[in-house]
Amino acid sequence: MAPTLYGHDEIFAILYLRCLSTIVERFFDVGTIVAARYGKTSEIHSALQPSQNQRLLPPTNHLCTLEHKYELAIDVGEVVRNYYWKMDPYTDPYMDPQIEPVDENKLSQMKQIFDEIQAIYDAGTPIFTKDNIRKVGEELEHFQKGERNNGATIILKGINGVDYEAFVEPPINQPPRENEHTGGSKWMISYNSARSLTNTNAYLFDFQSAYLPMRIYAPIILLRHDPECMPPPAPPSEDFTTYQAIERQWKTSQHYEQLQEILATIEVPFIPTKVIALALGPLTLMSQVCERSVLQHALVSVLHSTLVQRGILSVSSKQYVQDPAYTQRDRDTIHSAGLAVLDDPQALLELDESSVLICICPGIPIKDIVADVCRPSIIIWDREGYNSPLSSRVRDMVENEYIEIGFPYHECFGDLVILTRKST
Repeated sequence: MAPTLYGHDEIFAILYLRCLSTIVERFFDVGTIVAARYGKTSEIHSALQPSQNQRLLPPTNHLCTLEHKYELAIDVGEVVRNYYWKMDPYTDPYMDPQIEPVDENKLSQMKQIFDEIQAIYDAGTPIFTKDNIRKVGEELEHFQKGERNNGATIILKGINGVDYEAFVEPPINQPPRENEHTGGSKWMISYNSARSLTNTNAYLFDFQSAYLPMRIYAPIILLRHDPECMPPPAPPSEDFTTYQAIERQWKTSQHYEQLQEILATIEVPFIPTKVIALALGPLTLMSQVCERSVLQHALVSVLHSTLVQRGILSVSSKQYVQDPAYTQRDRDTIHSAGLAVLDDPQALLELDESSVLICICPGIPIKDIVADVCRPSIIIWDREGYNSPLSSRVRDMVENEYIEIGFPYHECFGDLVILTRKST
């Protein structure tokens, strides 16, 4: 998973039990990250005052247990939820009766737009296209190069084919609080599925960006190093050694043996030429190498080597990973592991029928993107769940064009499935 692209629907993904054992480690300021997309960062900073943050932190050093991570995630989620829902009484049955209702005319216009977007989707119009992704990526590059640090107005194409002016807010120039530092990319792309575009909170709804499947924003990613609940930070020079030790240990496990048995039987009608992984998360959290993220990256190498041994992939085939959360420290370790890092949105542009795709607990609607732009030869991603239902377009793709194979369960991978293309 990744601290990327948090949209309205992704708020819920955080608040549910998705990869709970690392949510809190990565984001103590979930509300700030989410709010950045909507230009509400300053308000969230006010909502998450130090007194409240202090309340969220357990007074003992047991934060690293799953139970405390769970409790903390729920508390952080409650703060965010309470803040947002107080802005729109129509979205919460426990609303404050003193809050002024949303303008009925606005709600009526929103419904018309939502109906139009749904009609566009039902007609089969792609929400995402490689051409549009490429153009947004070119705009993002200007921000990444520091050419637009004060924000800028850019032109983005809506799913209705209309070009819209969109102002990209600058980052909040606020130094990290004690024991915190900024991590990951300074600018990111927010990807919005049809479901997200038609389920926007009324207070956050913006007519100018209502039809935009992609936007650029400056997130606030604060990675906390709290000495009260974490061991002393490990030096970066030890990261790759730790990475290798975790990988070696996994390769002696029953889970690895079960996975190898499955990979030995996979048949693909379309010969892949590359392995692409998205949203596997940063390798180091609070200056400690994260086992979950290491194993997910190790899966890329293992899948590649196994397919090479079977003659399905060539030895020279590429192994790409992409996550805007990567710091330079992460990139150094990833490079040592033989993986190549791509910048957003290059991995999406690389995806095609010759790709093997790995994506675990992403913060972007990767299934909807894939359904619109390509049909990878092999896909490994999260199984459909109660809180992550498939859109009709994705369901049709999976049921009609792929064969589903079970992926052995492991707490560091979650509930995954392997999809292989059917013969045409």
